[in-house]
Amino acid sequence: MAADEPTTHRRLVLAVVGAVLGFGLVAAPPASVLTLAHAASYAKPSGLGATVAAHAVGLHWKAVKNAPAYRVQFSTKSDMKTFKTEDVVGTYLAWTNLDPSPSAKSARLKPSTTYYFRVKVISLARATLTSYGKKLKVKTASAKSMAELAPVALKSSVQSTTSSYISWSSRGPGVQYRIRYGTTSKLELGKSKLASSAASAAVLKGLVSGTKYYYKVRTLSTTGAYVSNYSKTSSFTVSKTYNSPAIKVATYNVCSVACDPSGRTWTVRKPAVIANIAAQSPDILALQEMDRSLLADLLEGINAATSRAYMTSDPPSKGGSGTTKLAYDTQRFDMVPNADGSVELSSWDSGTRKWAVWAILIDKVSGKKLFVVSNHLVAGVEWQELRKVQTAEVVAMVAANNPDGLPVVIAGDFNSGRDYKPSNYVYDVLTAAGYREPLGNTNNSWTPARAATAEHRVNLDYNTCNGFDTYARRSKYDNGSDIDYIWHSPKIRVAVSAIALNVDTAGRFVGVIPSDHNMLSATIHLP
Repeated sequence: MAADEPTTHRRLVLAVVGAVLGFGLVAAPPASVLTLAHAASYAKPSGLGATVAAHAVGLHWKAVKNAPAYRVQFSTKSDMKTFKTEDVVGTYLAWTNLDPSPSAKSARLKPSTTYYFRVKVISLARATLTSYGKKLKVKTASAKSMAELAPVALKSSVQSTTSSYISWSSRGPGVQYRIRYGTTSKLELGKSKLASSAASAAVLKGLVSGTKYYYKVRTLSTTGAYVSNYSKTSSFTVSKTYNSPAIKVATYNVCSVACDPSGRTWTVRKPAVIANIAAQSPDILALQEMDRSLLADLLEGINAATSRAYMTSDPPSKGGSGTTKLAYDTQRFDMVPNADGSVELSSWDSGTRKWAVWAILIDKVSGKKLFVVSNHLVAGVEWQELRKVQTAEVVAMVAANNPDGLPVVIAGDFNSGRDYKPSNYVYDVLTAAGYREPLGNTNNSWTPARAATAEHRVNLDYNTCNGFDTYARRSKYDNGSDIDYIWHSPKIRVAVSAIALNVDTAGRFVGVIPSDHNMLSATIHLP
């Protein structure tokens, strides 16, 4: 259905918006999920121990029964009168910098140096529930030792009958990883294989259905030097039956000509944008702030770099979606004839026009259909109420054009984050409408919600908006402060969620910064 079809479609959308906003489908700002318990109901943490590298300390302790979270205190002095803290839900924390806040840009821990740590129980609202446990004195390894800790938290999940997802704890920016895997637990030389990954996740391919594999991971510098020992060995068994092929969806605000006035010209940044997209090679690409006159040239560049055949669901001959675009690889997908369109969202007196564009795609591999949306909402903290209405309009647009109840992905720049006041209405409206968000980046949260759907997480501690800062904006917690999202209907499986960026060991961008946003992707499997 095209955007310029009769106004009955628009009236239907408005009717559904009214229903969403007027009949209780919008969730109220969620209350705290935890009623604070008395401190006496928790034991102080015990069993604090450490593994060390030259520039990092890996802390672990015994789980306290029913403890919601922990606070780790760090000091360079035995009396701990000056200190830094970091909060964590689990019973492991890698401490790497003198100040754990990325915005501090502080130095790494020093080799052969003594530091002090202790742990207490806190609530998810960060209230103290116990006093600190016993202090641990730790000396880092010598400069001749490995600089980084071995990866931990190895995890696997099925991708197909001949491949598997694996992931592990990130060991910081500016590193890469070596994976050793095979069918014997000792992973002997000559009886195992090697794979490499620039990120803390990978897909092992060419596996044998129903076979058990073992694997371990170590950290390398970008030049290939070993900077950690291997992790402990983990294992998985390849599926015999799984038959839902992976689809990679990405959303990217590329700020084409919109950033030109700031001196970040598109002609300078375009090669970096193409390289960034090509490195991720998504099957479906939701674009925002992509000038219509430049889109064909961008897709031509991406196609040349990837040997793919991207095209837009909204070519210049149709128009109708402003600078919000939806592209897909025609080698992987067909678009259902006459099953596409766009809606201009309400603007009030913001002076900004925004759109949502949609299409129904058919996966040529599986024959399954997917309803995909790319959208861009108004920016500015003063427009929270308008974003609430715009989000409801996106929900209504999907409802009006998806009578068969196809799986849905809604991707875009929503310009609203978890700390927005009085609430992150985008999150409220989409959650109330039944959609799910892979990161679990709920209102005012510092830890991923249990409802987070991503099985494997890559670079999600970075913000999706970088503002062209030299240092990539980042949180010391598991989730960054995001304004870009990929939402999905409940039965879609999200195997991997990732933020794509190229930074050095200090967290500085390498080369030209492609855009003021980082690309967010989700590797999904359809029901």
